[in-house]
Amino acid sequence: MGRDFFDTGQRLADLNSYDVQLGDLDGDGDLDAFVVNLNGPTGRFNKIWENDGYGFFYATEQDLNSDFSLAVAL
Repeated sequence: MGRDFFDTGQRLADLNSYDVQLGDLDGDGDLDAFVVNLNGPTGRFNKIWENDGYGFFYATEQDLNSDFSLAVAL
């Protein structure tokens, strides 16, 4: 049985976000998100968002600092 995607209303990115990759980053079997950002006026750094298994994402403490990120590969 496949998993469906649905709109949770969450915003994991903003106008300074340039790329996202989905992958099981914490080894629990669901897709997490790695969002890379251009460090603009919002000051958002590259961020890992963990999926709780029900489609909701939670920001981790892992701010992967960068001054200029346009892409990510997992």
